[in-house]
Amino acid sequence: MAKFYKSPGVYIQNVGRFPSSIAQVETAIPGFIGRTQWLNGVEAFQPQKITSILDYEQYFGTSVPQDFNIKVRVEKQSGNISNVDVAMVGGAPVHADLVPKNPMYYAMRLFFDNGGVFCYVVSTGTQTEEGQVNRSDIKKAVEILEHLDEVTLIASPDASRLSASDYKSYFSDPVLKQCLKLHDRFGVFDVVGAHSKASAQTDILSFRTQTSNITEELKLGAAYFPYLQTGIRILTEDAKISVEEHKEINDGGTAVDSVLQGKRLNNAVFDDHKPVYKAIKNFLDTFCAVMPPSPAIVGVYAKVDGMHGVWKAPANVSLSSVVAPVFSIDNQMTEGLNVDLLSGKSINAIRQFPGKGILVWGARTLAGNDNEWRYISVRRFFNMVEESVKKGTRQFVFEPNDANTWTKIKALIENFLVEQWRAGALAGSKPSHAFFVKVGLGETMTASDMLNNKMIIEIGMAVVRPAEFIIMRFTHKMHKN
Repeated sequence: MAKFYKSPGVYIQNVGRFPSSIAQVETAIPGFIGRTQWLNGVEAFQPQKITSILDYEQYFGTSVPQDFNIKVRVEKQSGNISNVDVAMVGGAPVHADLVPKNPMYYAMRLFFDNGGVFCYVVSTGTQTEEGQVNRSDIKKAVEILEHLDEVTLIASPDASRLSASDYKSYFSDPVLKQCLKLHDRFGVFDVVGAHSKASAQTDILSFRTQTSNITEELKLGAAYFPYLQTGIRILTEDAKISVEEHKEINDGGTAVDSVLQGKRLNNAVFDDHKPVYKAIKNFLDTFCAVMPPSPAIVGVYAKVDGMHGVWKAPANVSLSSVVAPVFSIDNQMTEGLNVDLLSGKSINAIRQFPGKGILVWGARTLAGNDNEWRYISVRRFFNMVEESVKKGTRQFVFEPNDANTWTKIKALIENFLVEQWRAGALAGSKPSHAFFVKVGLGETMTASDMLNNKMIIEIGMAVVRPAEFIIMRFTHKMHKN
């Protein structure tokens, strides 16, 4: 409304000419759920923003040291130690032995090493030596994340320690339902128990059987397989290492029990046993964590989003701090993971390629047979646009529902989508081929809609899809004289 002037004079009015714009929301902010070593300045179930591994250590520590039972064989010649052989009781460690009982710290390492920028951690309490996981606490933490608007990804290394049925009931199902309700986040899941090739097919079938069968939910999550042999050493301390067997072999092959028999390692540090102690420590330094892949994967999501955009598939990307998958996957197994005609639930493989390293070799959501929402990048791009437009158009709530407002909203959304098209997110040689925005009486609304105070906007986008299958056709070219 124009101001009523009474006194003669010159009056200045500032007229804004710059149109308002839609800001793109963040796309790769994970919420991690699990037990932590301690709570320093935070409370259990209180989401805490973490920007680095040092930041995590300040609030949550590292991890409760893990215990191992070892045996030692010492050979002596002329009273001097000539050889020390250290092994685990029961034989060499298998992958299951090296899966941390308390995996949160190792998950943070993987996340930041693979490109993660920042995240939120919801601690479900302090860790125990046995690595106990309370399934109800996992579900409670998922519910708490619902109220944290900034989170766009959800993962839980602790949940992978549950049984397949509990993983479904207390983690994957609640996460997928939350993603469907809010439409601003995406679940990243692990195949429970996927650290043994012998049980691989059973684990895959169990995961597919136990995961939700609701297609609308499946498009909002992705799963990865198998577990990863990392280069991150498992944290131990001397008091947790038990020397269960210790034989000293003297000259002539005479075996005598050592004074270290049945002792904890901290009792084994005597002047005449320092070489033995050093050999034990070197042996323990080879124990590196075997981890579910989800923490590394959400780091990859963050890296790809930052380098390219959320519309780029987070696949064919190498993993850092990973030595190898716990077992190799061939093309035949990859086919079975990628496309499952019976359940339709795709699982993304992680494979090792000569000269390339360890690569994420899949880009599908759990709705792998859905032509619309088959690809992670497509679903996550729509999530980003939906949330960005929702927040950007909030300024028009209670504005007049007329042509002037419709024109402003349409221009606002179109300007945002043109930016996405220029970045390469939308297919088409010109914007009109890449998207459309419709709003108005007789176009998206009826007179009844307007009487009921509704403004309806329709947006269509041709999002680029990943070239999952590259097919080359070769033929003979006839020689011409």
